[in-house]
Amino acid sequence: MSDKLRIQSSLRILASLTAFVGSFALGACFDGLDSTGLPCTNDDQCGTKNSCIEGFCGGMFACADGELVVEDELCDGKLDCPDGSDEDFERCFGDAEPFECDDGTLIPADLVCNSTEECADASDEAPTMCVGVGVNSCEAPGGDLGYALGPTHAVMPGPSKLALGDLVGPPTVDVVTIGGAGDQLTIVSIDEGSFGPEIVLDEFGVSQIVDFELGLANDDSMTDLVVATTGTDPDGTDAGIYVYARGMPMTPPALFGAPSVVPGLLDAQVMGIELGSFDLDDASDIVVIVDGAVKGRGVAAVGDPAAAAMGGAYFQFAPQDSFTLDYETFLDSAMTDIDDDGDSDLLVTSITDGKGVLWIVKRSGEGGQGPVEWDPPQMQVTPFPGRELALGQLSTMAVSDDLVLLDTMSGDLQAFVNQEGSLTPRPPLSAVTGSQLSGLTVADMNCDGFADYLLNVENPAEVRVYLGDGLGGLVSDEPIIYASGGTPRGDLAVFPADNDSTPDIVAAVDAGDGVGTAEVRLLVTAEASN
Repeated sequence: MSDKLRIQSSLRILASLTAFVGSFALGACFDGLDSTGLPCTNDDQCGTKNSCIEGFCGGMFACADGELVVEDELCDGKLDCPDGSDEDFERCFGDAEPFECDDGTLIPADLVCNSTEECADASDEAPTMCVGVGVNSCEAPGGDLGYALGPTHAVMPGPSKLALGDLVGPPTVDVVTIGGAGDQLTIVSIDEGSFGPEIVLDEFGVSQIVDFELGLANDDSMTDLVVATTGTDPDGTDAGIYVYARGMPMTPPALFGAPSVVPGLLDAQVMGIELGSFDLDDASDIVVIVDGAVKGRGVAAVGDPAAAAMGGAYFQFAPQDSFTLDYETFLDSAMTDIDDDGDSDLLVTSITDGKGVLWIVKRSGEGGQGPVEWDPPQMQVTPFPGRELALGQLSTMAVSDDLVLLDTMSGDLQAFVNQEGSLTPRPPLSAVTGSQLSGLTVADMNCDGFADYLLNVENPAEVRVYLGDGLGGLVSDEPIIYASGGTPRGDLAVFPADNDSTPDIVAAVDAGDGVGTAEVRLLVTAEASN
């Protein structure tokens, strides 16, 4: 026998032996020469031990490396074969056009930008691809987004905190800001895109206003005002919490009950207040953060409208602290139901041991039952000091508030995504250029379903809008800029001031750089984007 015939004979014997072994070991289609995961058409292709079941020998699929997986695991979006052959794009989607996710996974191109995340990294729904950079989707889809100066209203010098609520006159949006020497509040109405009458609250004696929040002092659904002051006298006896409530829809807020006295304010200062819900009624409850010999004392109280109606204090504080935060310097605070359990939780940023720290203090119990008690504070080290924090849902898919931190000195900016009550940091964003930053605000400015980041820059004097991608990042490092003049300061607020659906910006500036007096102003979307 020639060498050629011997080789051919050996190959036939080897093929027969392989087929015999395969009939016992392989559960995929077998054509007598090699094992493949291709569908079988008859029992003869499956050896002597297996039958062709629904196109697969023995109902099993052979991976390219010979490992077997059940047929139900094919094309289920999970890699069951070590070599990934069970999710081979052509096998799963035929001749569909592929789209490559950022992590290398392939999906059909017709699933891209369908408002459903098919890629594990969500790259198939990236706004830069699906929406566009700087695009206004509110009223004129595809139009550029920009801002122009609208109406202005002069206020006392040094405007600082700014908030919006319906507090004066007919149902409209009003601007509340601290002004003067920090001893008065100015409330200015906005009606159909123009500023209207104002009222001034200045019943705080020699106290300095530290903070204020909007809430509900009664069960009447009308917005009310809570003001925290700290004493200028040595023993701190002039400090307290003032509640202003509206008696009738058209009347301005008036002092409701006696001022509440925060315990232990001797040689101490109120750093901030936050309103939330600690019981089962609609009246606002409060946490006061106090610094003294012990820093970071948290004192809580529930609102009592009945006591205030009789001339007593609206908040009755317990003599003992609710909790204590071990920090060196208080930076900012906010309150939200972070774990979606119906109870308000407290977030505080600070400098602790020279590092930026986020404190998370959750309410104990369920659904406002029992006394106001708190779990031990959780401490989360942050990459930089969060001198300002803002809450908001970064995308329409968010269930609870996410968090954004800003270091107003370095310009560092970072988002933390709320994942079932845990705040997970996203990659840090490019540092914001400029100096004296303030007013961090989270809002969807171009109606794409993703929250954007707003802030003031004092030098150069600008209001900036950074468009977010819904995942804690930016669609572009280049912001939308309004050159404001003056000295931008304090907070920013957002609402559609000129009766269209595109959000406008309420800002405050102090005198300087072409602006002769302190003012609050409307920055309305430019005509091309309305």
